[in-house]
Amino acid sequence: METHGEVDEMPDIAGVHEKSDIIRENGGVKNKDILISVIVVTYNQEATIARTLDSILMQECEAKYEIVIGDDCSTDGTDVICRRYAREYPDRIRYFRRAANLGLVKNYYHCIADSYGKYLADCAGDDFWVDSHKLQMQLEIMEADNEVALVHTDWKCCDIRGGNVHEAGIFKGIDRAQQKEYAAGTMSPLIISHSPEGMIHLCTAMFRRDMLIREISKAPHLFMSPEYKCEDYQIEIALSEVGKIVYLPVSTLYYSVYEGSISHDRNFEKEYYRVKGNLLISERMRRFYNIAGKDINDYYASQLDYLSAQAWHSHSRNIAKDYIKLRKEMFDGIKVNLKMRIKELFLRFMSY
Repeated sequence: METHGEVDEMPDIAGVHEKSDIIRENGGVKNKDILISVIVVTYNQEATIARTLDSILMQECEAKYEIVIGDDCSTDGTDVICRRYAREYPDRIRYFRRAANLGLVKNYYHCIADSYGKYLADCAGDDFWVDSHKLQMQLEIMEADNEVALVHTDWKCCDIRGGNVHEAGIFKGIDRAQQKEYAAGTMSPLIISHSPEGMIHLCTAMFRRDMLIREISKAPHLFMSPEYKCEDYQIEIALSEVGKIVYLPVSTLYYSVYEGSISHDRNFEKEYYRVKGNLLISERMRRFYNIAGKDINDYYASQLDYLSAQAWHSHSRNIAKDYIKLRKEMFDGIKVNLKMRIKELFLRFMSY
């Protein structure tokens, strides 16, 4: 087991671009043997982490793969479970217990920096894979075509309480039964505009580590800003710009959801910063890669409408000020309807 320490430490992604001439060991895993690294980030998931790890360990794949676990200083029994698995599978699992809580984004990119594989995959600590040939299917496509940056699949939602499995609402009425390939630069507008066709769940994906490292090295802040609340969206946009994206019409993941869990005591401040972070990723990536798409501005307008509602319901002067600043600096050219303009006027008054 390894630990990483400081809360403000950022992973040295660029510094680990090439590790092919180095043999390092941890728990028996040697990097020259590894073709695929499966990243598992977890925090306080003692009820689900074993299921996640079991679903990865059941993979039938001709290539050797490792599991890189990043436990973000859990305070429940997650650490005990991860240590047990690392002891039971020393040739397969490397476990990193963070000495302090880093947050999802830093924890995830530390795992990328510590991975050995030519290809990366991931599975969140409360989700699980349901196809034992997932890695093999994707490996065959990646090995056959060096221009493919990412291969992803279909997935289902699973109610963690009742076990009900269903299709994600965004896909209702959408044909997901055909394998599809997208040339570099054609998928990114769909991802940014949140078109159902552009919806990638990274826990279903396999992607090229070297391509990702190159993009991160160009502009690390685009991937690892402290303002971001997610780790995957920026990866999907960047890789779709530099390589082909392939979709396989097979469900390989059950994504855990909590049906009926919306509370009347909703945390508007937390939701505001989550949505703001995603908007910042979208617009910063759009500007960096010069991405254009007719539906992007419409999506921005809808998200700004939602974001302004969170700011209003938060009753926070600081959040109102933050929204007005964000609107002016990043989204000044987005046209909105009269109702939203009135709402923004009230936010301006609130910010004084």
